[in-house]
Amino acid sequence: MAAAKENGRLQAVWSARLADLEREWSNSKDHIVIWEEQLIKEKRDVEKLKTHSFTSFLYDLMNKKAEKLAVEEQELLELKFRYNEAVRRRDHLEQEIQEMRNKLHSVRFWDLEVEDLTLKIESYIHVNDSGKSRQLRELSERIAEFQLQIKELKEALSAGDSVLKYLQLAAESLRSARNWGTYDMLGGGMLSTHIKHGKIDEAMDHVHAAQSRLSRFEKELKDVHMTLSIDSHISEFLKFSDYFFDGLLTDWLVQGKIHETSKQVEDKAMEVNRLCNELEQALSKSESSMEEAKRLYSSLIQNPL
Repeated sequence: MAAAKENGRLQAVWSARLADLEREWSNSKDHIVIWEEQLIKEKRDVEKLKTHSFTSFLYDLMNKKAEKLAVEEQELLELKFRYNEAVRRRDHLEQEIQEMRNKLHSVRFWDLEVEDLTLKIESYIHVNDSGKSRQLRELSERIAEFQLQIKELKEALSAGDSVLKYLQLAAESLRSARNWGTYDMLGGGMLSTHIKHGKIDEAMDHVHAAQSRLSRFEKELKDVHMTLSIDSHISEFLKFSDYFFDGLLTDWLVQGKIHETSKQVEDKAMEVNRLCNELEQALSKSESSMEEAKRLYSSLIQNPL
């Protein structure tokens, strides 16, 4: 078991090393292209000086052709060296990459080996040690319960985040509508009136979007309520959430009061946010408890005697 888990550790180390090598190999290819382009250009420059080109003729007139040719040939040699070094580096990296892939191939089934050994040890314990067998079953049941809790909490959090998102958007639109309304009262004119009503329509769209997602949030909260004891705020939330949106829209249509509507939306967003925070705390607690149960289970497996 220890050897199999060591292979798992090596797989992680070698996978990271392979990723580094592949990045380095990609960079080396880019360097080869750069040196190759410069090498081709330098070869042309040397050829121009060696042949009867106009450039060669000008340097002949200045009696500097030999000097210039020596400089260009020296630069050509340096570029050849850099190009060859880049090619050698690329080839060496390709060799290292292949070696690392071979290593990874040799440990690719470590997790299956651990799983197989675990089953064998579990079987041994159930046959030979009734006390540890009972402990394993109890831990297994606890792990399954925590897994269910975690699944339900994550689903509830996802639904709550969706409701919160649209309530926050609605609150922002209503705040903007309130500001434009104030400007309108001070004589802002038709433009400010138009923008204010646009923001109100936008806010109501967000409210409807939140309302459509609230039913799923309520369902997920009920699922959580059945398996966990964090029901103080959940129970309160479920009691009056059905009435919130109907009351909100009725107040708006009848009274047309932006400030009151905005306050209701902001309060509801704070309430949903508080619930989400409770759900996150419960999720963290369940995940920690599950990890502890798994650690105890693994400890029994690794020390069966």
